[in-house]
Amino acid sequence: MGWWSEGWVVPETLDEIPLSGGEEYQIVMLDQPVTTATGSLPTLCEPSQTPVLDFDPPLPGEFADPGALAVLADWDLRPSPVRVETDLADVHIEAVTEVLMSLGIEAEPVMFQQIAADIDADGTEEVVIVSKFLPDDLFGRPGDYSVVVLRKIIEGEWQTAILEASIGEPDSPYVVSHSIAAIADLNGDGKMEIAVDAAYYEGSGSAAYEYINDDLGPEPVLGGGCGA
Repeated sequence: MGWWSEGWVVPETLDEIPLSGGEEYQIVMLDQPVTTATGSLPTLCEPSQTPVLDFDPPLPGEFADPGALAVLADWDLRPSPVRVETDLADVHIEAVTEVLMSLGIEAEPVMFQQIAADIDADGTEEVVIVSKFLPDDLFGRPGDYSVVVLRKIIEGEWQTAILEASIGEPDSPYVVSHSIAAIADLNGDGKMEIAVDAAYYEGSGSAAYEYINDDLGPEPVLGGGCGA
């Protein structure tokens, strides 16, 4: 199942969505080969009235795990390589540790995903990192967390931007679990966006981040979800 949204504005009726069903989508997920799938007519997800699609074959991914992104496009979704890294340099681990400390978490970061890619087509690779500690996928506790950061070299030095962060609080059991579904060129401009999946016990959603420039950094440009 997938979501459809434009500029963070959810259509009020299905008639506003320019889909008739049967369209062929490119399916992209991290460093796997791009495949295709056929999309259904959109339906509405209750209670948020968010339009969703089904796909044949179904998109991969389970609750709180990396999924996939379906894009209705005729251009190359991956203009440059995307690599899933198994080891992370100390400089990046230290940066994530500092991010967690700024959010009130004093613990060695638990790495979930680390992905290298030249996102903004400047010839230098960036690193996208998901760090999370969620022993229970459904409910968070104080000290649990899920964060997504982008590491980029600016004027010769690594800089860090926080894309998403969810922290367990004493008075709330809810922590959103994040994962990177894909890094791909979603608008055909030759640069790539970062697709972040998010899930909690009553729903899930996704957001696409575009790197605007070195002053503004990554900004959410597309998103949607379904849940209570």
